[in-house]
Amino acid sequence: MHSLFIISATVRDWFNEQALTLGNNGPAIGTLSLSASGTAPATHGWCAVSLSVEQEGAVAALLAANPDKAPAINWTRYDLNQDPSWPQKQLVALGLKIILSGFPNP
Repeated sequence: MHSLFIISATVRDWFNEQALTLGNNGPAIGTLSLSASGTAPATHGWCAVSLSVEQEGAVAALLAANPDKAPAINWTRYDLNQDPSWPQKQLVALGLKIILSGFPNP
């Protein structure tokens, strides 16, 4: 299973710190690249990663222990082989678009 995280800019630094604590090899959310309009300023970032059952449990425990931060994190699991378009579908469901500087947004 893959995990898709869509993170509000308000918790990006905290999320990145926690990802490092949980064993990520660097920041999970680099450049913020999402907004409702598809233009700057960005309000969200995202990342997709394959997590083990143990890692998913650690993420679930982290979110449960931080109810003040959890609402700013949209975490969904999906099967990349069965639904490779899941990340894009989540953006649509959340009303977000990718910021594509200089290019029209799909």
